[in-house]
Amino acid sequence: MTNQTTNQQEQTLTNGVYVNGINMDILQGTVHAIEQEPDLGQCKFRARNIHG
Repeated sequence: MTNQTTNQQEQTLTNGVYVNGINMDILQGTVHAIEQEPDLGQCKFRARNIHG
């Protein structure tokens, strides 16, 4: 990835740094919270398909 591409994907806004639309401050806070309390990171994925 070139610096130009990186600069296009990363922009500094008044609310923090965003990379690919993700607020990095919030992401780091979420990672820290899950490290402190791993049960917060549990999730379930379900899918259903009705054919016919």
